[in-house]
Amino acid sequence: MGAIVENTIDSTVKGTIKIKSEVKETNFVYGITSSALFENAKGKPRAFSKRGFVNIETETETQLIQLAPVATSNELVSNMGQTLANDAVAMTDGKLLVVGSSSYAASFFAKDSNGKDREDDNKLPSSDDILNNGSHPLNFKTMKQCATNASDNLYANWECQFSTFANEAAYWLVDTDGTVTSHAISAGSGDNRDGLAVIDKDNDSLSFQASAQAVALDTNGDPIAVGYSTADVRDDYYAMQAAYFTAKSADLASWTRTLIPGLDIKPGDDRDFTYTIANGVNSKSVIVGDAKGYGKKPQRAFIYQVDQGNAKFFDQLVPSLFFKDSNSNAAAINNNGQVVGWVDVEASNGAEARHRAFTYINSTAQGPLKTGGAWMLDDLTNDPSAGVGSLANSYRIHDATGVNNAGVIAATAFYCDGGYDNLSKLSPCSLPKKEVQTIVKFVPKNIDAVIQPRAKDEDEPLKRSGGSLGILALTALGFIGFRRRK
Repeated sequence: MGAIVENTIDSTVKGTIKIKSEVKETNFVYGITSSALFENAKGKPRAFSKRGFVNIETETETQLIQLAPVATSNELVSNMGQTLANDAVAMTDGKLLVVGSSSYAASFFAKDSNGKDREDDNKLPSSDDILNNGSHPLNFKTMKQCATNASDNLYANWECQFSTFANEAAYWLVDTDGTVTSHAISAGSGDNRDGLAVIDKDNDSLSFQASAQAVALDTNGDPIAVGYSTADVRDDYYAMQAAYFTAKSADLASWTRTLIPGLDIKPGDDRDFTYTIANGVNSKSVIVGDAKGYGKKPQRAFIYQVDQGNAKFFDQLVPSLFFKDSNSNAAAINNNGQVVGWVDVEASNGAEARHRAFTYINSTAQGPLKTGGAWMLDDLTNDPSAGVGSLANSYRIHDATGVNNAGVIAATAFYCDGGYDNLSKLSPCSLPKKEVQTIVKFVPKNIDAVIQPRAKDEDEPLKRSGGSLGILALTALGFIGFRRRK
């Protein structure tokens, strides 16, 4: 039949959680993987392209668990459908709750809310896109057989490899012995989710999509997951909107979906948003995320406290940093109310703008980081007394992606070997020095420091001046590639 192609599995670790009991200590590693390529006479198919996983590690053994799509009778979905393990939290009973998404139906051929079969043949690429020639034409009729007669077609035809799916928010509850209980978070049955059919009745290309991006235990110890879910915009078209999900029963078999208020998507060319998404949540049920602007309107980061009015935008809360029409992203929030993400540092002027990582304090002040304030991480590492060749001036932090409860921030940065030309935010890294992209972390070290913001831009190198060390200590974790543009 063929053979597995070695070293063709793609994997990403999303996180690790250690759970201790009276008997043993268990380390859970979760993330997303693919199957290997399988080479046969027809090509190199994959069994699936994305599948969540959990590795359970103890002192004596390691179990490798694949998170299969939640219960479905569709053979195409159960075999090739994707699952994503986006985040996890330790439950009070010692189990690991993993949240993400699961495919539940093919989205290229399904029924709409009128019960009519709809198909989207545009979801099948041309053979020219794949082979740069017409030697193996792809047929949409064959692709439909992947969904309707999967047993005879899954791996016999190339077309099945290009199947697209409707996805729902889902969870997997993993015990230390490897037992897995899974369930959809989106409410519904059959091909309906939250009252919506798989495919939009007016738009073949729009299908139901929902996902849980992050999870936390609230003050009562109950899980709250956040992400997005499809909503029907005034019976006009499907759109993805930021949502949070709360369990209605102790066994987690039933959940309630709530769209975050203040982020409504409207039909028409004058609407504010194309889609919205929640990226993070903490134990106090404070949610952060983004609202993607429609057309030329900017992407706006928001923060929302459950059951307290509408979502608030950072360009309204801190307009000095989130200037008018700047793009921004709120990626994560810890249990102390510290938010991290990125914001444009210059106007776009029709091109992609450069941006920098920020942190925002939504709760208790941390030394000079006062409640309701936001700062560039570049400013929190700035040490003018050390000069342009210092470690502090060798990095410009462009994206913060996570923050734990100790205030340790994970980010990516540009590194200039030998230090940037000056201390400004947009300083060049002139030849023969090289600039690379690297992974970094920041640890709070000096809460009594005086914050000395970097200048936005300087033509001449800045001279040394008096001042204290930055309040964040920086550690480089690994270089991941060259980058020419700062």
